[in-house]
Amino acid sequence: MQYAKRMMDELQGAKETIQSMDNEVKGTLKLGVSTTIGRYILPKMLRDFLNRYPDVDINVITGFSSEIEPALASSDVHIAIIRGKHHWMERKMLLKTEPLLIASDYKINIDELPRLNRIYYKTDSSLKDLINDWWVETFDTKSNITMAVDNLETCKEMVKMGLGYAILPGICLQNEKHLFVEPLLHTNGKQVERKTWVYSRNSSMQFAPVKAFFDFFQEYHINEGN
Repeated sequence: MQYAKRMMDELQGAKETIQSMDNEVKGTLKLGVSTTIGRYILPKMLRDFLNRYPDVDINVITGFSSEIEPALASSDVHIAIIRGKHHWMERKMLLKTEPLLIASDYKINIDELPRLNRIYYKTDSSLKDLINDWWVETFDTKSNITMAVDNLETCKEMVKMGLGYAILPGICLQNEKHLFVEPLLHTNGKQVERKTWVYSRNSSMQFAPVKAFFDFFQEYHINEGN
């Protein structure tokens, strides 16, 4: 199986090299994307990219950032868009920085959080650690988790029903105007923020669609003011 996979990878690499020889942007681009980015950012980006490069086909896999990074390392995807801190030594670009926010259906005092009902959701370890570090820095008691759900979107719907508060990435609250939100602040007054990165292998930049998409990210980054 390992030999077969290596042969398939080499065949795919040969196809990509041949497709890139005429300098046309065409072929199949494989993306690995964190679930939240796949929901809130990627659709518009793909629409704009494919309007410019209609001969490119797109394969997308989504999941936790901790699941996407190994897919990039093993060349199962050309580009990874993942969140949090990762030790990647090849091509990378910062796509977005966003705050973490406390969300509730009513205005709350942050000092009262340990006594209020909190809704917990399953997420990747980098976000979990970021939230836990802030909590330990801010309070000397545990949070009062009264409900646990399996994903961020379900958690947000529970918050909208008034079942408790949650600590959520700002990206998923941009259109939730009826919710009350407060930024997480460090003790020095700085916002707690999370970064989204675009990663690729250096060798993949020889494939025209990869280079075009990476360049497009840089342009999108500037135009969107992220």
